[in-house]
Amino acid sequence: MFAVDNLTLDHARMFSRLGHFCFSEDKPERKWLDPDYFKRLRETVTKSKKEYQEHNSLLLRLEKTYITKRLLGLDLDELIRRYGTSYKSPLRWLRSSFYQDQSK
Repeated sequence: MFAVDNLTLDHARMFSRLGHFCFSEDKPERKWLDPDYFKRLRETVTKSKKEYQEHNSLLLRLEKTYITKRLLGLDLDELIRRYGTSYKSPLRWLRSSFYQDQSK
């Protein structure tokens, strides 16, 4: 068993939660109780949270600069392809798609 002299209210709550998991139908995966796995998981969550916040910060800066979400809806791969091929030609001025892409 365990020593009763170390039993605190926090330890009792922890044992209560563990007991609840033991008799629950939806038990946590065994690896969730592995301290090394849990440490890696916490590091991953912390890193993901930081990256998510950076993403949102950049998105807000883009929205302030360009004032439109239309930029985010552009098919950049297709624009790169057209500007790298069709629009290199001197005849690009005769293409209506060139002017449409220029106005985006």
